[in-house]
Amino acid sequence: MVEVVPGIERAIDSIRVGRRYRVDLGDIDTLAASIGRLGLIQPITITPDGVLVCGQRRLEALKRLGHRTVRAWVRSGISSDLTLLLAQRDDVATVKPLTVLEKADLYREAKAVFEEDAARRQAATRFGTTPHAPDHGDDARGDVVAGGGGSGETPEPHGHLDSRHKAAHLVGGTSGYKRYEQIAWLTDLREDTTGDVVVREHAGEALRRIQAGAPVGPLYERVRREVAGIVTSPRPAPAPSRPAYRAGRPRPPAAHPARVLGPRAGTIRQFLDTITALDGWTERFDADAIGRGMSEVEWGTFDRVREAFDKFAVVARAGREAADAHRVRP
Repeated sequence: MVEVVPGIERAIDSIRVGRRYRVDLGDIDTLAASIGRLGLIQPITITPDGVLVCGQRRLEALKRLGHRTVRAWVRSGISSDLTLLLAQRDDVATVKPLTVLEKADLYREAKAVFEEDAARRQAATRFGTTPHAPDHGDDARGDVVAGGGGSGETPEPHGHLDSRHKAAHLVGGTSGYKRYEQIAWLTDLREDTTGDVVVREHAGEALRRIQAGAPVGPLYERVRREVAGIVTSPRPAPAPSRPAYRAGRPRPPAAHPARVLGPRAGTIRQFLDTITALDGWTERFDADAIGRGMSEVEWGTFDRVREAFDKFAVVARAGREAADAHRVRP
């Protein structure tokens, strides 16, 4: 009968590794750094007489860190060499990696953490203060390439990888984030209860196919084109509100809007109040994050307002130049 006794403190030197079929232990330094920050998350397992069952890489990392003891699980019932080999095999072979959708979810969470850290460092630089930062250990960003994130009290050096690259590297070991961003977009589309029902269903179907192993890019592009078609499709003309007139009967004259001679949409003071409220708004938002996070409908609203603002500015500048040309100068 197999019995497990948790949490036995054992001297590391007393644990016998024995013959292992895994020879390449991989990157022990990174594992040691993680254990140094967070502690031993998953204990090693040994037999009652101190033979290592699983956790060789963790044991080696603890040795490099200079630990003398380790809290280990003790498993009885492994009495033969064959049973020990089977335990070694199962320890490696039955580890389940994250699915691509799970990685995308982890990527999103990691990116949010890195963005919060970046915002705090930016605020510290701008206002000359050191804002409170959550405890990530010594520096959880240190696992990420390109020198980590510094102390958290100074801005990152020019050219440093942004939050997307760092989150992608944390999740998948490379800085390529495009696939994770595409999956996140499809997930948001599926969860948007205000969106088109058919598009939501297609986004859900795309995610199911991605989970089954289909490539992300083509499915993302297909749904994106569908959404773009809905956003750019012409709206149906509204039904006429005035009653229809019989043939031969005179129609009332069409109402023509009066010519606006002064500033449109109110007085100069009202206009300045509106503009003043917007002054500095670009510094309060991350343009890149906003562009990536907006839905197609939300982006359409922003683009419409931007175009209206640009047209207004062109006409206003022309009016100002015309007024300057006729202004009497001293």
